[in-house]
Amino acid sequence: MFCSDAENSFTFCLDANCLPVEHQLKPLFGHDDLGTIGSHELDDNRSIDSSGMNAKGLALADTQVAVATHRVGWVRYFLMTRLLATCSTVAEACAFIKSTTHAGGGTLVLADVSGNTAVVELGASGPVIRTGPVVWRTNHYETPELAGDSLYPDGDRIAAYSRARFACLEHNLANQGWRAEDAARLMATHATDPRPFAGPLCQHQETDACQTFSSAVYSCRVSSLMFSDGNPCAGKWRTFQVLT
Repeated sequence: MFCSDAENSFTFCLDANCLPVEHQLKPLFGHDDLGTIGSHELDDNRSIDSSGMNAKGLALADTQVAVATHRVGWVRYFLMTRLLATCSTVAEACAFIKSTTHAGGGTLVLADVSGNTAVVELGASGPVIRTGPVVWRTNHYETPELAGDSLYPDGDRIAAYSRARFACLEHNLANQGWRAEDAARLMATHATDPRPFAGPLCQHQETDACQTFSSAVYSCRVSSLMFSDGNPCAGKWRTFQVLT
């Protein structure tokens, strides 16, 4: 799940991926001014990336959504690469997204150095864009235009907990100021935590639907990344200067 906060201009994301992953901060396709976190390595040493930020302070992250409708168009992984390579602001990214067709499935959350934020549901019938001040998505479509296209197939462990994670974010993100450290604490939340509006954000294979492999907090204004390789509840966060 992913959230952008306009006041503090960060995007934070939680990867709950059950497949083997290669989580490392790296340049994107030879660009020194782009940094990404990879989710799936391809045979030719390229990767399908789940989040990233460029030198202009544009950060983005994606979520997977199982949908009923697909068409020929941009697949979100390659769309993310295009946006980071060519766009400087949320407005520029949204303009490109609206100008083209999409294969369907998935969402993007975007934030930039000026504090602008947006969430995009990438429907095959056309993208639906909502702007801040605080935006988030998990693994289903939420807008009335596309909600009916979401699938909740039996056995889909990510989709099964999507609404519970969405509700947790909805209750915890509203009307609060945020720092990177606050985001890290929220991402360590478990469904069994003894506090109001707890939810399955940090997941463990032994007891939950999925396994959290990594978490990331992008701070757009200072081009920094807080990164947890593994469950965020372990508290093993490292800070990187993403771009200089």
